[in-house]
Amino acid sequence: MSKFSQNSEINFTQIIPNLTDQEERLMPMECEISTWSIQENFLTSPVTLSNLTSIQNHDIPMLCLKNDLINEQILDSDFGRQLLEVFENAVRRGEKPFYTKLINEFIKKTPYTSEKIFKQLCVHANKKRFGSLLGCFYQHGIGTSVDFKKAFNQYKVSAQLGDSLAQAFLGRCFEDGEGCVKDETEACRWYKLSAENGCGRGQCAFGVCLFEGMGVSKDENRGFEFVQKSAEGGHAVGQCNLAISYEEGSGTTENKEMAFYWFERSALNENTSGQYNLGRCYEHGIGVPIDLKKAFECYLSSAKGENPEAQCMAGYCHDLGIGTKEDKEKAFWWYEKSAQNGEIIGQYNFANFYFNGTATLVNKKRAFYWYSKSANTGYDFSQYRLGYAHEFGAGALKDFHKAIEWYRKAAGQKNLLAKNAIPSIFNMID
Repeated sequence: MSKFSQNSEINFTQIIPNLTDQEERLMPMECEISTWSIQENFLTSPVTLSNLTSIQNHDIPMLCLKNDLINEQILDSDFGRQLLEVFENAVRRGEKPFYTKLINEFIKKTPYTSEKIFKQLCVHANKKRFGSLLGCFYQHGIGTSVDFKKAFNQYKVSAQLGDSLAQAFLGRCFEDGEGCVKDETEACRWYKLSAENGCGRGQCAFGVCLFEGMGVSKDENRGFEFVQKSAEGGHAVGQCNLAISYEEGSGTTENKEMAFYWFERSALNENTSGQYNLGRCYEHGIGVPIDLKKAFECYLSSAKGENPEAQCMAGYCHDLGIGTKEDKEKAFWWYEKSAQNGEIIGQYNFANFYFNGTATLVNKKRAFYWYSKSANTGYDFSQYRLGYAHEFGAGALKDFHKAIEWYRKAAGQKNLLAKNAIPSIFNMID
């Protein structure tokens, strides 16, 4: 069990002794402080009225705002409950883009602005789940500007209050170094605490730590157990990761049919990775008969959800007419989306369209730009293409030494085209 308090609110009569009835009524209703600043040890140290005002500024949102804001407590109504349901549903889907998308879509259907809701969340920052949502608003810039440090601090407060979701978010901050110094051991510790407190997101993340040995000794069997708990609890990323475990036989016996089952469950929860991998199953017959039309439909659903790999595959299907009609213009459009979202094969395919003038005008310099983006991330075919560009001056100045450099990088990844190109270019130099 967590060593932190499981109470949802701070009781001022507990942390500030000997308040009179009148003083208690004034806390926090008539407090005019604009920020409530908390030291690292705040929640483990005694707090009194005398030292509350001397605590150093850590930019944690204030529990106590002016009366005109508190008069309308919209989060204490059904609206607050519905907002939390939307937030928790977004988290179950497991992908950051959906946090802002689903929350903003919900807010647009209400009479409230995101700025007003943000201010209300500041009032409710001492409530565990509302505090986690406030951290999300800071992290993703909902109703306020993006501020990773404030998001981290708010997640930390809510995590110390015992909110399992905040504990998982705090772990992710430490894993990514977002708003704090990157610390994989500390990330794993918070993921573990979140998992032990029954959070599907925490269970999934701690399972991945065990699979990869991040911040903890590698143990694929235990990793599988935690990912399975997450999946069975309805967490879409956990379902996708469980499917991968079954597909690869990691921490369990390989079972393609079970892999397909859990990819499908994840896809039904609108997780784009689940949709993409379900498309792979239909394309390659993994645990299910091959069905290229269904494969394309899965890739397209995932692509519309901004999954870069699926965007590349949607382009590929349109390019070659796999599961749909051949359409080079649509292929070009999806390759561009994928390329802009950083998918290295999408960048390579997009560059090819410029190089060959497919569905667009020939533009060797533009092709060289996208080959470079992909090559610098390590894709061997793009590295070969840069060697070719420098050898023949296709979109770049002729430079045999640079050509050899890129050919060697590609050949180091066993690219046969690059390997065969090296001897001929040496003959030119000689």
